[in-house]
Amino acid sequence: MLFILETARLSNLNIFKCGDQVVNFADRYTYLGVLLTEHLYFDMMAKAVALSASRALGLLIAKSKLAGGFTFDVFTKLYDSLVCPIIDYSSSIWGFKTYSCINAVQHRAMRFFLGVGRYTPISALFGEMGWDPPIVRQWTSISRYYVRLSYTNHTRLNKRIALWASDNASLKCKNWYYLVHKHVIGLDLNLDLS
Repeated sequence: MLFILETARLSNLNIFKCGDQVVNFADRYTYLGVLLTEHLYFDMMAKAVALSASRALGLLIAKSKLAGGFTFDVFTKLYDSLVCPIIDYSSSIWGFKTYSCINAVQHRAMRFFLGVGRYTPISALFGEMGWDPPIVRQWTSISRYYVRLSYTNHTRLNKRIALWASDNASLKCKNWYYLVHKHVIGLDLNLDLS
């Protein structure tokens, strides 16, 4: 089928058609489990991911209660296997900053395992569990994605788009590359996409 793009003069919006059918405009949609919005609001992506991860954690907690509890190694392995992949899956896109909703999932897991209340200091939870904060995993995911793009063949479309985005990254265009470069410069590293 042929997609036709027409410009509506009154509302200044684009109208997409597939044949004679008008394709309805949506300000957000879920693609492969990732919530995408018109302007790529990362906060909304992170909240959707946290909701999914929280459901997976609820399953882990229910199984733990049913089994009468798990050892630290088993609980950590199950958390890393069931909950973390949900967060890690798209964190290379939105993981530039700390999100309280993402942290809340991990804090809930640690509080459950330790059997402590909601007013227990976060530093005490991390001290007892020895887990890395979610931001560490997020930046690991971003770094891996950046390196993967760096080694992608220049003939591939995603590499050409990445180079275009990198060339246009600026204070006026705060795209993914702008945010990565800003962080990398803060670490005094030298990364080159080409």
